[in-house]
Amino acid sequence: MLEENFQLDTPENVQIDYEVAGIGSRFLATLIDQAWLLLIRGLILLIGGSIFFAFDLEDETGIIIASIGLLLFFLLGWGYYIFFEINWNGQTPGKRQIGLRVVKINGLPVSASEVIIRNLMRAIDVIPSAYGAGLISMFFTKKSQRLGDLAAGTFVIFEQTEVSLSEVKNRNRVDLRFVTPTERVLDMPVEKIRPELHDMAEDFLARSKDLGEGQARKMVSDQLLSQMYTQMELGNDEYIVLSTAMKFDFIRQICVRLRELEADTKNTA
Repeated sequence: MLEENFQLDTPENVQIDYEVAGIGSRFLATLIDQAWLLLIRGLILLIGGSIFFAFDLEDETGIIIASIGLLLFFLLGWGYYIFFEINWNGQTPGKRQIGLRVVKINGLPVSASEVIIRNLMRAIDVIPSAYGAGLISMFFTKKSQRLGDLAAGTFVIFEQTEVSLSEVKNRNRVDLRFVTPTERVLDMPVEKIRPELHDMAEDFLARSKDLGEGQARKMVSDQLLSQMYTQMELGNDEYIVLSTAMKFDFIRQICVRLRELEADTKNTA
């Protein structure tokens, strides 16, 4: 039966989870690829027919053109998949659209030899018709492998979306409309805030009355929070929803937490 997830342990003791592609998703990818093949073959027929009828060709020349067309038809059945899976790192247009990729059994990218083996085996996978042998093999193997996959040591997974560092940072973003600044500060890496910025924040809190409740206080609060978020490597826009008074309280709570950490450090020492 199908094993939905495959876990790879790297030499660095990092676990990588792969979601194994089942019969349904692979069938959809195959339908798309077959549609592309049909289109390409149609173009070959159109071009070949146009050449044949546009010129006064001798019988021998016509036979040569027909032979080339048949050869291209033959090669396309394997060449299409081999070309794309080698050049697109285990993907064809159909697999790419569905979000699938061929990988080695150990989760690493496939090589050209493995791609060639798994695709030449299609001649057996299609027996007796409509990928009959391949479907039976996929149903009874844990990683949904057709005969070509078993021969090449490959299987098909759902593509893992690449995540940028900025996206990872933004995932730590919290909607402060539903979380109080006090609760948020407990989950923030405030220890990354440099001492000089902490001193500036403490000075701002002490002199806040001189700034009043107007634009100056808002501007300084925004600047301090922006620098704090940058140093904590967090998405620096979550505090925008806060009022000026709440931003001031947020800075105060961060400073309280920093004082607590400093006191803990001194007590430990």
